[in-house]
Amino acid sequence: MLKFKINEIVDAIEKWLVTGELNKSILADSFHFISPFWESNDKAAFVEKFLDPTEYREKSLSNILKFDPIIKLQSEDKKHFSIILQYHTK
Repeated sequence: MLKFKINEIVDAIEKWLVTGELNKSILADSFHFISPFWESNDKAAFVEKFLDPTEYREKSLSNILKFDPIIKLQSEDKKHFSIILQYHTK
């Protein structure tokens, strides 16, 4: 299993959120996706759904005009992070 620095994971997640481009290698085997807008998925189902960004771009990103601001935070021990974003829709 590859090891990533927390800032690499945060950057990759931000990229997925704003462009739809997913780097599946950052996901742990125990990864589980929970969203009020998308069906919850384990890693395999999430990768199957989001590796091709078409559906995410059509259903979500196409309604977003811009992301502003995007704030990335990390805990001092570098074990936890948050990505806070505001987006403007059509």
